[in-house]
Amino acid sequence: MEAEQARIQADLRGILDGEVFCDSLHSQMYASDASLYQIAPMAVVRPRHADDVAGCIKYAVENGLPVFPRGGGTGLAGQSLGPGIILDFSRFMRRMVDLDTQNLQVRVQPGITLGDLNRQLAPHKLVLGIDPPMRAVTTVGSLVAIDALGSHYPRYGTAGSHLLGARAVLADGQQVDLAKTSWHYPNTGSPKLDRIATDLGRYLTENKETISSPPWKGIPRGCGYRLESILEDDQVDLARLQAGAEGTLSVLTELTLKVDRIPNARALVLLLFEKMELAASAALEARKDEVAACDLMDRRLIEIARELDSRYEAMLPRGCEALLLIEHQGDDLTEVKQRLVALVQKIVRKAPSTQQTAIIVDDAERDFVWRLSRRIIPQLARLGGPQKPISFVDDLSIQPERMPDFLHEIQNILKSERVTATLFAHAAQGNVQLRPFLDPNSEEDIQKLLRIADKVFEKVIEFRGVISGEHAVGLSRSGYLRQQLGELYPICRQVKTWFDPDGILNPGKLITDAPQRPIDNLRTDRKEPDAEELTQPARPMLPILDWSGEKSLEATSRQCNGCGRCRTNAPTERMCPLFRISRSEEASPRAKANLIRGLLSGDISGPQSESDQMRAIADLCFHCHQCRFECPSQVDIPRMVVELKAQHTATNGLRITDRLLSRIDLLTNVASRFPRLANWAMGNRSMRWILEKSTGIAMGRRLPQIAKQSFLRWAVKQKLNRMSRSGGRKVLYVVDQYANWHNPWVGKALVEVMQHQRVEVYVPTWQTVTWMTKISLGDVERVKRLIVPQLRRLADAVRQGYTIVATEPTAALCLQHEYPNLFTSDDAMLVASNTQEAGHYLWEMHNRNELELDFKPLNISVVYHTPCHLRALDIEYSGTKLLELIPGLNVLQADSGCSGMAGVYGLKRENYRNSLRVGWGLISTMQKTPAQIGSTECASCKLQMEQGVDKPTIPPIALLAYAYGRLPEVKTWIQARHDSLVVP
Repeated sequence: MEAEQARIQADLRGILDGEVFCDSLHSQMYASDASLYQIAPMAVVRPRHADDVAGCIKYAVENGLPVFPRGGGTGLAGQSLGPGIILDFSRFMRRMVDLDTQNLQVRVQPGITLGDLNRQLAPHKLVLGIDPPMRAVTTVGSLVAIDALGSHYPRYGTAGSHLLGARAVLADGQQVDLAKTSWHYPNTGSPKLDRIATDLGRYLTENKETISSPPWKGIPRGCGYRLESILEDDQVDLARLQAGAEGTLSVLTELTLKVDRIPNARALVLLLFEKMELAASAALEARKDEVAACDLMDRRLIEIARELDSRYEAMLPRGCEALLLIEHQGDDLTEVKQRLVALVQKIVRKAPSTQQTAIIVDDAERDFVWRLSRRIIPQLARLGGPQKPISFVDDLSIQPERMPDFLHEIQNILKSERVTATLFAHAAQGNVQLRPFLDPNSEEDIQKLLRIADKVFEKVIEFRGVISGEHAVGLSRSGYLRQQLGELYPICRQVKTWFDPDGILNPGKLITDAPQRPIDNLRTDRKEPDAEELTQPARPMLPILDWSGEKSLEATSRQCNGCGRCRTNAPTERMCPLFRISRSEEASPRAKANLIRGLLSGDISGPQSESDQMRAIADLCFHCHQCRFECPSQVDIPRMVVELKAQHTATNGLRITDRLLSRIDLLTNVASRFPRLANWAMGNRSMRWILEKSTGIAMGRRLPQIAKQSFLRWAVKQKLNRMSRSGGRKVLYVVDQYANWHNPWVGKALVEVMQHQRVEVYVPTWQTVTWMTKISLGDVERVKRLIVPQLRRLADAVRQGYTIVATEPTAALCLQHEYPNLFTSDDAMLVASNTQEAGHYLWEMHNRNELELDFKPLNISVVYHTPCHLRALDIEYSGTKLLELIPGLNVLQADSGCSGMAGVYGLKRENYRNSLRVGWGLISTMQKTPAQIGSTECASCKLQMEQGVDKPTIPPIALLAYAYGRLPEVKTWIQARHDSLVVP
């Protein structure tokens, strides 16, 4: 930390109640967003309340520091980036303050996301209808700052049209209320704001003709300050002025918004066209019909959607050049459908080759179709090759009637540069989002980027459109704003001067004397080390894992485009469990990719990669793999986190408690020699206090009992440790810690079920645990030495016809995903490609009509939880499907998110409370469910499910064995009840 930053940090921490960071790690995490740009801030402030915001701005004024308000960091134009103080509202100031259902008004803090707000409004049948593609993670303050719209603009308008009033901090630190006020006799309660209102009203009146006739007249949203929207008779709307100002006039701390009632009826249809021109013309017909939404996608996006999801492949035929997604809303479903049918008929008469889907009214199916426009574009980053569809001319608006001609001109520009692009449009409002395929790391493509931006923006202005029609001007378009605004520019400049005379609020955006070019401040991948770094002693440096496969560490880190989808709190998704409870940027998966990029580029020095602070950030990932599974770009964040942890471990080693817990198999082995004593000790609170102090295992955590005989010993007695030379179906069972030492019934159930299918089971006695705990802790070098002999033997078994199965999803995930990360050897790849979780293996047998279905009825009810590691392995969720085959068994879905255990993470005293917070949804589901038992494949999740209840949780494989009549002991397990610290 530089001396100046240390001083700022000390000063601000003495002034503010919120969090203040001036270190290079936080600077790197906040240096970028979802745009192409990167600018490291000097300080990051997370205010807890409006007084913190005011205090920070006063300090900034006194010290000549610029201030950059930030929401979720999901902007595509770099509008929240800058070299001064970042104000992050998403950490603390994210609450709904008040809701007036009678007057359809809501009062919120700026850091609340649109997704969270609408979930709180939904029980009242209300909605804030602005719907940008990243609405799940976009903050409401950001929506207002850029005056956002979205697909449903024809029905709901822009964010600014919903803004009724605001509480704000001016550029001198003064807190004021912004609303409509008379500019002749203002009564804002602030002499300074009264003076601004008077000057503003007089000035806008004098320039009314210029303001009311902008070059882009007739386009849904303007550019620059929304001056045409704030003057009404003798009143000036100071709140509305902030919408679209991108935080350059004031910093909003509370917003009062108008909300709408959720429509009773919604219906949509997909129309597919053989020519882009036909789709653009059809959009004009839709516009005349006052549709609620009309989005357009080109052939490339259609093909990408087909490749990414098989369901889209069935829905979208090949050969289509464009599609329109059209929605109508209303009070009566029959009327809505009739309107949509009539519109489609009108379009088809003019373009007979048009294909259409059935009219969709089902909520789930409609939401799936809408993912075409909301999810496909963020997934573009996962495309292979150095050239990616990037956003810098992605927000163009022209009059809808001129869209066919405009698209033709844009295609000519791209052809002249020999560049292809994806094209998406909110066609009813004339908003075009163009993403050319370029490589920002290529000097030739960087120059192409600049030429394309110059030509495209010049063409937009020629067509009397706007260069920022939905998102923000930000950094990417600020250099073109003077040309765009023309005579309006000096008017906007005067407004900026009145509100922010010192220019400290988000400088470099909108009205600025130093606008950047679209190619300035681009993210860089690598820089040469300086002399000081070259003279430092050698240390283990990145990478430590084997990145010699398809994607290097650099390519994987670049694959994260910063979209912020990993910051979601949606109940239908799980990433990221720890971010959900902390809401801090460092807990987000995106932050880890940013840190890796910083290390590779040299923005973060080598010693910092080994620091305890870096380790603490890396430990905010507990390796659930949900980010990798749900990320639109499928960035392998868990692998990068292991890289960060491995760097720290290689230099500093593991802590004593981590070292103990990473070898919990040895502890259990010792305890198994005295099972009665061990079980008594684990159930005795005094002994648990000693255990907590010596090993770090939380005193309140229920632990699994120690079995009298391990499963491996039982398997030897059953002669399952001998390989078969037969050519039939045969599996090698990888036994996990729980099935071996704690509850052999799980392993026995696997054997019984497989033998019932006439599948031979081999249980080798040379096997060890899979070492997932050590891998997740970063003890990589030790793991490499431990697994080499086992990996070779597993590969030999596969070559002899065995399929490797595991009843523990974590073990299967380790073999499938983690081992190839450590080795790119043929043995590792062979083992990975021939390993399956047991339930998935059985479900594939069922799909081939090979599974025995002679189940006996089980008249019980079970609540099933899908473990995170199983979700990362098996998109079919085979466990629950297998249970549904058992007659009489009533299967209820938990749908409660991550359990919060993550192996030994939830065992640790230091993580115990956070583990309960993450898993509270599952715990409360188990407490409230009428089901007699729970069920899950994961032994760790099982502990969390049993943490607050006395009913048992039984793996699906055991229930299958019991239903086959092969393991009657399970009946005792089902009937068991427990209230101690030890569970079966």
